[in-house]
Amino acid sequence: MPAPLVKTKTPGIYKRGSRYAVQFRGIDGKQRQESAPTYDAARLLKAKRETDAREGVDRPQARLSFASYALEWIDRYPGRGRRGFREQTRREYRRDLERYAIPFLDGQLRRTLVQITPRDIARFVGWLCNEQEQGERAARDRRAQLEHKGRYAEAEAVVAVPVCLADATVRRILAPVRAVSCNRDA
Repeated sequence: MPAPLVKTKTPGIYKRGSRYAVQFRGIDGKQRQESAPTYDAARLLKAKRETDAREGVDRPQARLSFASYALEWIDRYPGRGRRGFREQTRREYRRDLERYAIPFLDGQLRRTLVQITPRDIARFVGWLCNEQEQGERAARDRRAQLEHKGRYAEAEAVVAVPVCLADATVRRILAPVRAVSCNRDA
């Protein structure tokens, strides 16, 4: 059972154990709650969330995974050019997110959307450039394809061979990650 909420002198901010709970209404009118380590940080957080609600800005929740946001973003993203976003580009972005970014950022690093930092993106690029890691990833993908087709004997025989991704391929894979990161506040 969590510690009880104790009122402070600021409405909507409560002391709970060693942290402070901030209650506010989101853009949708629903009551939300976040926590802060100090009273001053809680006051700043409350002011920021109230301003966001007044201005109609809806921030993604702290627990939202990169995968769920990225895949939802792909479906609704209109593109930046006057022609918009071609369906072929949408399919390629989805493929690259599902094959590379989601397994690394959600699977290996276990980051939520708001936890992803430039250092995590640098680690992602390093992982993409690691020939041994990419060889193992390609072998896992091939095994999964064969097992899906019921060819288990062939799947067991698949061996990881180092794979070198070209610089252009790394840039292409990074494009949807960068676009998702830049548009996560939108």
